[in-house]
Amino acid sequence: MRILITLFILFLCECLTIDLDIWEQFDDHITYLAINGPRMMKVGDTGPTSEGKSLYSWSSLTQSWTLQTGVNSFGIQVALSQDYAFSRDTADDLRVQQITNSDFSSSLFGVKDIKPTNGNEIICVKTDSFSGGDFEVELFDLEFFTTTPVNIGAIKISATLTGRIWLITGSGDIYNDLPGSFMQVSGTARDIFMGNDDIPYIVSEDPDNYDFIIKKWNNVENDWDDVPGIAGVSLALDFTNNLYVITSDNKAFRRRGLTYSFCPGKNKINLYF
Repeated sequence: MRILITLFILFLCECLTIDLDIWEQFDDHITYLAINGPRMMKVGDTGPTSEGKSLYSWSSLTQSWTLQTGVNSFGIQVALSQDYAFSRDTADDLRVQQITNSDFSSSLFGVKDIKPTNGNEIICVKTDSFSGGDFEVELFDLEFFTTTPVNIGAIKISATLTGRIWLITGSGDIYNDLPGSFMQVSGTARDIFMGNDDIPYIVSEDPDNYDFIIKKWNNVENDWDDVPGIAGVSLALDFTNNLYVITSDNKAFRRRGLTYSFCPGKNKINLYF
């Protein structure tokens, strides 16, 4: 009877698809990762100064990391825009590097968080106090070297390619940008990141040993879904929305999705990277 019911469901649905999560270790000396298209930059787990760790760029040709040796090539956080790289150091100083130049600039201004938006624009949580333990938020456009204030405070920030802002306040609450106002959504988080499909992911405040559960926003349920099989302290997404998770012991794991589809008269397996 169970077999008949299953076959009947398959007949009605025409196709049954199962998504599996397979994680592989990608790196074992990493504390932060930034991805923009084919470009990747990481913060390592050692030196060179008390102001930050070494920075590395990914070579798609050799499939390996290359140490950044230019001036001011250190930090604790990095971000990549279309033509620039950004770093934040332990003193919360923001520096910028044009991709045709090996050197990072001297400090531009103070930031608590930096994330890319679109083109050569990034969104920043600055070191200037806002209220209630939060800090001012600004959009920084490198093409015109202009900043645009956003009238809200935060400690962590991210934005979609169309400029819609998601943020985390000092109390861990999460807000997203609706036309004309910010609205609180469910859950609390330590950090937030945006996929290329404009779906946010968070490092939640739900512990898993020394790491924290990763969650993805569900637009249908207006709530967060746990990402199975992994926990961490930071993450990044590539241009195909494959997820990279950095753990508290400085390892990075990459999700390789396995989709199995069963259709009457046809079996299909798709691997995507």
